[in-house]
Amino acid sequence: MPPDRGTNGLAVAALVLGIVGFLPPSPLVGLVLGIIALTQVKRRHERGKGMAVAGVVLSSLWIVLFVIVIIAGILDDVERTPTGEVTAEDTVPLENLRIGDCVEKVTEDRNYFSVTVMPCDEPHHSEVFAKFDLRGEAWPGEETVFADANAGCSDALREYSSTAYDDIDVAIFTFHPTAFTWADGDREIICLTDYEDGPRTGSIEGT
Repeated sequence: MPPDRGTNGLAVAALVLGIVGFLPPSPLVGLVLGIIALTQVKRRHERGKGMAVAGVVLSSLWIVLFVIVIIAGILDDVERTPTGEVTAEDTVPLENLRIGDCVEKVTEDRNYFSVTVMPCDEPHHSEVFAKFDLRGEAWPGEETVFADANAGCSDALREYSSTAYDDIDVAIFTFHPTAFTWADGDREIICLTDYEDGPRTGSIEGT
């Protein structure tokens, strides 16, 4: 058996950089060092393969996270007035929707990660009128989440627009957590109107 030549230094460095990957450019450097360390460990018969692998994995995860954040930032580059109103049609991630945003048609038969927003003086099918968080640690079940979301949104609509609340052609649409997103800490409810009689123009806030 070849002699034990100790722990590979690059493997240690890769692991450390993977742990502190929230500090750019640590994840990129950690990924490169981890790959080099794996080659050296095998060739030199050194210890540190596990640390090198951990460094590569952690650094890769950080890189993926940074890419997601950058993409989300690009998607959220929506043109708005100083007071927050959308001035041009664009796509925005659900988590970046604001109360008062007017939205194109949404339906129950698909999963959404983003929606198209537009100025409220253009024809639209929905308007975001409330956002709030549910409470609790354990997943309460789909029916409970749906019921709590609709109850909270109904109360919020009455305050946002009593006219819309009494309008039989205005339904409530909600974006709410699933069992999967709940496990990741998602508790947010997003409340939107759904104009069943077709697109409308203008905001309903205060009407």
